[in-house]
Amino acid sequence: MLTKEQIAHLFKFCEKHYVYYYEVQVELVDHLANAIEEKMASTGNLAFDDALNKVYADFGVMGFAPIVQEKQNQVFRTSKAAYWKFIKEQLKWPQILRALFFSALLYQLLLHYETIGIVLIGSIIFYGIVSNLFYQIRLARSIKNTGKKFALLNYSSHLTLGFPAFYFLIQVMLHLDEVYPLLYSILTGCYIVLFIASDKVTNHVKEKLVREYPEAFYPAA
Repeated sequence: MLTKEQIAHLFKFCEKHYVYYYEVQVELVDHLANAIEEKMASTGNLAFDDALNKVYADFGVMGFAPIVQEKQNQVFRTSKAAYWKFIKEQLKWPQILRALFFSALLYQLLLHYETIGIVLIGSIIFYGIVSNLFYQIRLARSIKNTGKKFALLNYSSHLTLGFPAFYFLIQVMLHLDEVYPLLYSILTGCYIVLFIASDKVTNHVKEKLVREYPEAFYPAA
């Protein structure tokens, strides 16, 4: 069995070789530890560092890069599946009522009280942007406090930030005053659905990581 110091060295070894995400480090450390123990057992006088170098050499010239890439692809697939799951959830009854209510309210405001409707659109978009920025700040603090980066936490939907530009693009391309209230109302409803789904994905990911890697969030004293 490897010592705690040797296990800690393996984590640093992974980071030194450009493996920054904790999930990937855990998998690699587990693989390295088992391989090192086998080599040390088969060769009684083989030192830990020598065994580590031999095991790392087995990964070839690309080192850990293929494993890191595969893990990132896996994270993308997992995040994408979760995102679409929560989008579909928001489109079901009665969750869809929220988006329909805001769309109908905004449509009436744009028809009869255009300025108030525009302010409401701006407020909803501003709230989404600020929430995303606060999430990025909390994520940076979490990395600073724990010293751990997670690929899953790094995932975030860019749709909530991209929608303001989408609004303005539509406005420039379509100079149809008679349809823009309905169009903007529908877009705002979609924006709300996407924002809620993105928020639920974030909470889902946090809970999943805390369950699977409690030592990263609650280190032993």
